[in-house]
Amino acid sequence: MIYMCWGIILACGKDEQFTSETTTPFINLAGKPILTHVLTTFEHCSDIVGVLVVTDKTRLESVMGMAQMFGLSKVKKVIAGYSTRQLSVQAALKALDEEANLVVVQEGSRPFVKAELISEVIKVAKRYGSGVAALPVLDAVKETRKGLTVAKSVTGGAFWIAHSPQAFRRDLLDKGLKAASRKKVELADESSALNLINAEVRLVESSPLNMRIRSSADFELAMALLKG
Repeated sequence: MIYMCWGIILACGKDEQFTSETTTPFINLAGKPILTHVLTTFEHCSDIVGVLVVTDKTRLESVMGMAQMFGLSKVKKVIAGYSTRQLSVQAALKALDEEANLVVVQEGSRPFVKAELISEVIKVAKRYGSGVAALPVLDAVKETRKGLTVAKSVTGGAFWIAHSPQAFRRDLLDKGLKAASRKKVELADESSALNLINAEVRLVESSPLNMRIRSSADFELAMALLKG
């Protein structure tokens, strides 16, 4: 089967908020918006044929202008999103061209995503239907029920932290999101939608450097990483 893979970049919603007034993808990092770092990586990934950006309705023109300014020719569509990630992804799937049968969902707040990782999750999704970047939890994990008292310790490397990019066959992701809507389930990420339809979710090991900027401390670390 021939796959035409599009990137869906999430640049709006409560999950992408840095503060109540600031959206993370539009914070300047090393002289340009964090979103531009993400889009540049997708531009350079040979497995991506097109990119759709989901952003706030007030930023539609500015995002397209940003793409033109930085020569990001793969950015084909910019649409208005919603307060929740789930609704924004559903809107993106509806807006995609019919030829797009594989999608990569990426948070606009992860500026250090690598083209090689995007290609790897795509490769795995082509074979298994999904490919999700994730990082194994190597430290001891403690479960608490009340306050700071440990109820249970977990060892053995059974837990992974899901990152983006997350790649899926479009039909599987669409089916999973529709199941979530019917069951009124609020999803933490797209791979959770596949769990609802008993579809296989395959992990691809990511890197600790594939960080998500959510706080001032994260931003300071990102600046330090860029300075080397």
